[in-house]
Amino acid sequence: MSFEIYGMALHTKLQWFFLCNICIVIIMSILLVVTLRMRMFREKIMPIVCILFCFLLLCTPPPSGEQLSQIAQQSEKEKEGDSIVHTSPAVQKQPVYYEVDKWEGKRFVLLKKTAMFQRFGYLLYLTPALADATGPVNDVMELSSRRIKYHLFAGAYVTVSSVKPDTHGEYRITCISDIQSLPLYGKTSGGVIEGLALADDLEGASDRWMNTTVYSRRRAVEMFDSTASRFQSRKVSVLDPLNVFDVTWGRTPLPTKPIWIHVECPDSSRAIIPVHYSWTNVVKEKRGKGLPWKEEIFEHNPQELYTWDPLFWDAIDNHKLLIGMNTKQVELSWGIPEKKGKDWKSDTLQVDVWLYSGNRLVFHNDSLVLSEVR
Repeated sequence: MSFEIYGMALHTKLQWFFLCNICIVIIMSILLVVTLRMRMFREKIMPIVCILFCFLLLCTPPPSGEQLSQIAQQSEKEKEGDSIVHTSPAVQKQPVYYEVDKWEGKRFVLLKKTAMFQRFGYLLYLTPALADATGPVNDVMELSSRRIKYHLFAGAYVTVSSVKPDTHGEYRITCISDIQSLPLYGKTSGGVIEGLALADDLEGASDRWMNTTVYSRRRAVEMFDSTASRFQSRKVSVLDPLNVFDVTWGRTPLPTKPIWIHVECPDSSRAIIPVHYSWTNVVKEKRGKGLPWKEEIFEHNPQELYTWDPLFWDAIDNHKLLIGMNTKQVELSWGIPEKKGKDWKSDTLQVDVWLYSGNRLVFHNDSLVLSEVR
């Protein structure tokens, strides 16, 4: 925790304590002068004044260590909240993850696709038999594979009306499309149905990030050429403030994150940061711990969170390591390691070991002491 945050936390809580004691000192000084001049006051009143002084001190004790810690933690939370809350308390809502068996009644959007994938349509069908349906193909709505056509349903919403368990831990779903209330059918694969995103996620993402400032943890933003339907990455600094001017649905399957945060960079150019708002309809292997966007963005200025030397920030921006970096700095520079473990260098010296592709990093007391090629 930075001294700045700690000082801000204590200031308002301690000022009453200091004010009271300053007043007591002034009063005691006046009474001391008086009692030195008046024998009766010195002999009879002075003991009473001393007792009163001790009583007042006991009535205005300073906060305990635990209270100071709570105050500082609360201040830090408020500081973090200030960078998120702008217009509505709704931004404090946390995303909700729905397992497939809880999808009934939930609305989903059929995400738009990049040009090269549009010809494959969506993994939803006009009959419960799915791809095994017999009979003539509906040329207006179906592909020869029996999938529904992209151009008819792109961007449409569906409401799940029933979810039934199927073999191998998968589920069959029935949903009603907003287009002519048409019933559609699908089956999960790996616990998901490709191309669907929870409708509530866009509302939650808009409430949280619209008209705020974010920072790219990956030190990159995406440029999307809608004409060529092509993405291009552009490097930015982790310290660059990116002003959010829109939050929309993205396109699949590249990138796979369905929410696009539209940002204006410091040079006034515009770009997007694709994120997940919730883990709903995300394959298990790609679900991380904590908030789904935590590896993509900071929601407030990282320099206010971490008061590190500029040398470390420069190394992080350039994906480099420096001996002496702590684990948080290394994680920001190189990302989450493939594996974490511990090792003993002697009978008494235990170290932390992080493994990346081709590299082995060794930490002692949260400080990088060795980087070697595996």
